[in-house]
Order: sequence, then structure tokens, then C-alpha cells
Amino acid sequence: MRRDYLSFFTFLLLITMITSCEVVVEMEEDSQIIVQSYFSQDQDLIVYVTESFSIGSNKPERIVENASVGLYNGDDLTFITTLQLSQKIGEESFYTTVDFQPEINTPYKLSVDVPGFSPIHAINSIPDTVSHVVELVDNSVTVFDEGSTLTVDFEVDVMINDPYEDENYYHILFFQELIEVQLGVDGQPVVDTILMDKQDLFIQPSSKSLSIQQIPDEPSFILNDKELNGENINIRFTGHYNYDKNLYQKGEFLIEMRTVTQAYYEHMKSLTSKPLPGVIDNNNYYYSGNVTNAGGYFLGYSSSYKRLQFLF
Repeated sequence: MRRDYLSFFTFLLLITMITSCEVVVEMEEDSQIIVQSYFSQDQDLIVYVTESFSIGSNKPERIVENASVGLYNGDDLTFITTLQLSQKIGEESFYTTVDFQPEINTPYKLSVDVPGFSPIHAINSIPDTVSHVVELVDNSVTVFDEGSTLTVDFEVDVMINDPYEDENYYHILFFQELIEVQLGVDGQPVVDTILMDKQDLFIQPSSKSLSIQQIPDEPSFILNDKELNGENINIRFTGHYNYDKNLYQKGEFLIEMRTVTQAYYEHMKSLTSKPLPGVIDNNNYYYSGNVTNAGGYFLGYSSSYKRLQFLF
């Protein structure tokens, strides 16, 4: 099952939710349509539509390529555009906008029609970007040289300028670049920048005073401002990673700050819980979201990045 909301370079991250409750997906007969989309400003809207079969059928999940996917203004339901099926070589098919990118503070309604299934729809928007500052804590980077392996310990502060209004919701993601240098067929060096595998970047908040939840097996965290509405929020994170210095050079340390909708927050929060017994598809994925007549999610967020360079 796809969980590509942490993909920094592709930005194929998708969004929405009408209510804050979890939606348990039950297979009506043999199969269920699943719609998945995180969306943000200045990016094409991308929607994955799949058909997931009940456990007893022994059928694998399949990509739906005959859906009609439309986008509307969520306020007056004015038609905006029809999403086109993308079938790039080597990639899974998905539906995407052409010459249109969603804007902040505009509610969007997604409509998906699949032959043989009830009409599917969901509504969500992109919230305003909240300003934040990321600083490396003084003298906090420690490097341990263990032969071919370097281990790096670090501390960073994330300061959020939380606006005073209704509850705000945040998703903070961390990435460490590694730079691989190889010789090409012509004997010239070829530089390839990759993101460190999520299992190899360990990070956690050192503050115990805020209700911060980590997405399982991911270097990312969700929180809301219920405890500190309208105040500046300062969160210190401690972490470490290691890499083979004979194969890689370190690149930049990246922090993505997302301001998200309540539906996005509640969906991510559901991922921190174990699946309920019996509420499973072939891939043992627990679906929760804001999509009507289907499983999945249509969730919006605004995003900004900060870059740090660990000097050593």
C-alpha cells in the first residue's frame, strides 16, 4: 500500500477530511474502491484510484484506469477541471490535473466515478502556511568515527509562530541527504543525491510538555496547538544517523514544516494506532479518511522547507 507522503523530491503528497472521525472500510461485496490524494499549493493535484478486494477473494489490489475524476469548487460546486490518467513508463498510473494547481484557502471537491460503484466524493482545502524557524543547537553535533562508519548525533530546535485562531495542526518531517559519487562509463564522476532511508534516521522530541505523536517507522511528527493556541511553540528534537563514509558524503539536513487541515491530522493520527481486528484489506492497511462511498483520503496541506548543514 502506498505511503509516499514522505517523498521530498517528487512532492506527490495528497489531502482532505470533512469530519475528524476515523472511517472503517468494510467490503460491501467482493471489493472496495480506494482513493488516495495528498495535495498542496504550487503542485499538480495527483489522485490514486485502486480497487481493493476482500481477504477471502485472494485477488491483488489493482489500479483503476477507467475512472472519471473531476475537481470542483467546494463552495459553489463550479466545475474546475477533469483529471487525466497518467501512464508513464515505469510508474503506477494515477490521475492528475493539467495546467491547474490548487490554491490556499480554496475548498475543493473531488468527484470520482467508477463503473459499477456508487459515486465517490470528498472535500478539503489547503490552509495558510505558518511561519517557522529551525536552528541547530550550539555545540550539539557530535561525530563518532568507527572505521568506515560515521555516526552523527545532533539537536535541532523547531520554533512555530502559531497564529491565534481556531486549532491549528502541524506535520513536521525530517530528511538527511547523502551524496553518492561513482565513476560513469566515461570515467567521470557521477554525483547522485539520495535521501537517507527512513529506518536509518532516528529522531525524537526531547520536550515532554507537548502532545507530539510520531508517525510509526517515520522521522515525522504531528501536533496541534490546543495546549498553546496563539503562542510561539519551541520544540527541541534530538537524533542520530550513521553512514559508510567510503560510499557517501553527507548532504543537507532538511526539515519540512506542513500546516495541515484537521482531516489530515486525524488521518495521520489514525496511522499511529494499530489496525482494528477484521478491518483489513489484502495489504493489512487500516484505511481512515474523509472519502464518501470509498476508502482512503483527500487531504490538503501547505508546506515550506528549511535546510541545515552539519559542519564536521
